[in-house]
Amino acid sequence: MKKLFLLTILLATILFFTNTEELIAKHTYDDYEDPYVCMGCHFDIFKQWNASSMAKGMTNKFMQAQYFKLALPDGKADKKVEGVIGGCIGCHAPASFVVGDIPPETAEKNTPANRGVFCDFCHTITGMKGKMPFNFNYTIDPGKIKRGPFKDSISPHHDTAYSEFHTKAEFCGMCHDEVNPFDVKVKATYSEWKEGPYAKKGIQCQDCHMTPAGRLGDDGKPHYASGIVATGGPRREKYFTHRFPGAHTPGQIEGAIKLSVSADKETVAPGDTVTITIKLTNEKVGHMFPSGSSEERQLWLHLTATDQNRINHIPWKASKPNEPDAVYGITSNNPAYQGLEKNIKPGKKFDGFSRDALPEGDRLYHLFFEDPDGYLTLSQYYAVKIVYDNRLKPEETRVETYQWEIPSDIAKGEIFIDAKLNYRYMPQSFADYLEIGEIPIIEVAKKRLALSVR
Repeated sequence: MKKLFLLTILLATILFFTNTEELIAKHTYDDYEDPYVCMGCHFDIFKQWNASSMAKGMTNKFMQAQYFKLALPDGKADKKVEGVIGGCIGCHAPASFVVGDIPPETAEKNTPANRGVFCDFCHTITGMKGKMPFNFNYTIDPGKIKRGPFKDSISPHHDTAYSEFHTKAEFCGMCHDEVNPFDVKVKATYSEWKEGPYAKKGIQCQDCHMTPAGRLGDDGKPHYASGIVATGGPRREKYFTHRFPGAHTPGQIEGAIKLSVSADKETVAPGDTVTITIKLTNEKVGHMFPSGSSEERQLWLHLTATDQNRINHIPWKASKPNEPDAVYGITSNNPAYQGLEKNIKPGKKFDGFSRDALPEGDRLYHLFFEDPDGYLTLSQYYAVKIVYDNRLKPEETRVETYQWEIPSDIAKGEIFIDAKLNYRYMPQSFADYLEIGEIPIIEVAKKRLALSVR
């Protein structure tokens, strides 16, 4: 029965993933070294990887909840998206994919799927199939040869080979660009980089995400780690760290965007209208911000004015009430995602949940997908189109203008205008639905401006 199910999934996955037939069920787990074997000589690298999102690619609570509660039931119920059962695994637990362990057991069963994206899988990748990286179109050769960025590596345990491919953005793009069954590019981090200024400068993904700081230095250049990366090996003046900071890493998010605030008046009186201008510059991110699972990532600008009596929330207003900015570019707690359970509880109405679960009226930078039934969706494999996308491009400066009428009962003295740019990698309402706990809010940037009230 398992073999029949695997064959069905193989055929479905081939329909919209590029490399499936050549990969799936061609190998066994025994073809791959356990990461703890690698630890014996690469202890520091192992520690970095073991704490990273790559190591938790299959076991993290978000993947476990979304795969087993949504993707797996949807894939079993709807042949159009059946390939997602294997498609998710192709990047989140790639060895499980190529050995045909689809779907894998849940994390609590502690199978080899729990290794996630691990040492021996990445270092036995030989290249990619096709001209563009997407949908895990890697080519592999598991065995004694381990491939990496050094031309002079010597190991007593395995053979070595130099691989320039491991130093290029295309290596990352194989899992960070994805096209779904409806031919919608639902992950585009590589494409965003490729079309932007960082690619033109020759800056690769590894130059940020595999360095100690996780981003370029103030001089606009990558600053790599140095040291000994293998027991008995030489000191390397440049090596790639394996922490892979990203969307779930506070240190990667904080300070990524430069923020400034100004006003057209320094002194105001009750009843005056003051124009407040906010400038946001994507200085530190080589792709769109936010990126990745962009339908989940939330970036929003919260503006307040504080006097001696109270904190006044200053909402952002679109120039036209019916334009997309007015519908999608402002935080809202209206119910959304009503199509989420159509396969899980067929025939039963689902009222959805709060779209943003944030203070209403803030400026939102986000991407929204729509499903075949016209609902906003967080199941990207059901996206038929992008209905809105106003995320910040690399090196872009965005200018936002607010009009605020000074309250008649404002206290005399100083009033402080505070602009805060916040980030959260998933709406709390969605996390509550998945029962995965509190999602932290990360402060990206903030600025304060003082005005005088006469």
